[in-house]
Amino acid sequence: MGPGGIHERVGRAPVLIPVQGLGQEVIEGKSVYKAARIWYRALTKYFDAKVSRTGDPAIDEKMFPAFRDICVNSAGELYGEGSVEQQTTALAFYAVGLQPDNTAYGPDVTSARAAQDWIGSQPYLGGLYGDAPLEESLDLFINNGGPPSGWTARVTILGASSPSPIVENTVYCRVRSVGDQAAANVQVDFFYAKAAADPLVWMPVVDKGGDPQSLVIGALAPGLLTFPDTRADQDNPPAGAGVKWAIPALSPAEADNGLLLKAVVSSGAGPHRLAHEVVSKIDCE
Repeated sequence: MGPGGIHERVGRAPVLIPVQGLGQEVIEGKSVYKAARIWYRALTKYFDAKVSRTGDPAIDEKMFPAFRDICVNSAGELYGEGSVEQQTTALAFYAVGLQPDNTAYGPDVTSARAAQDWIGSQPYLGGLYGDAPLEESLDLFINNGGPPSGWTARVTILGASSPSPIVENTVYCRVRSVGDQAAANVQVDFFYAKAAADPLVWMPVVDKGGDPQSLVIGALAPGLLTFPDTRADQDNPPAGAGVKWAIPALSPAEADNGLLLKAVVSSGAGPHRLAHEVVSKIDCE
């Protein structure tokens, strides 16, 4: 809930459940984690009344899902019912297996964020995730034909000779259905910004014709990925999982600083309707 991460639960589909951290906010001049505020409110307002130890292990085991409930309620009281904070609290407990008995979590779709957002999870995630680049997401990358996939875009540099004023790249986004019910109307919208801009200005990703690019997935069953996350699948992604990105000509300084590529993953069904965002840092060549 605080810094975010990816929970790995072997035997469950999906095995990996990303959670975007809630981050911090300033309260009375001090920076505090939102998760700490939720936790503290749950402890001080509800814990004695709702959760207590009895000494009976079978009964005391129920303390954990009960504590989940009071944290979700506290998040709603602090930040509003249905807020990002409340939904993230519910997702964090769901990821570690603390969903209330006989209660469905519902549909939810997301993508793994850049590794720097889940660096604390890396010791538990081997293989492909053991060497994940810090500023890039393994679920949001470029592949212009054949291996390897990566995070370098072909661009036109102003003042340099080039056969084309606009170079088109192919961007891929892997979507993960992490809920326990099917998600409907799953869609990914793409945006980019010049990394050195302050403030960042997000612009739609368009193809050579100037058309904004979206990935319309439709229904996605629980536990499914739009394509697997093995190295082989990373380097040979399915064509249907990609969109075209025509990048306007950049100055040499803009190209040196690179770009930020953002995918917004959303679904129109179920209680978890807030869009998940994933960003990758893109180098230019």
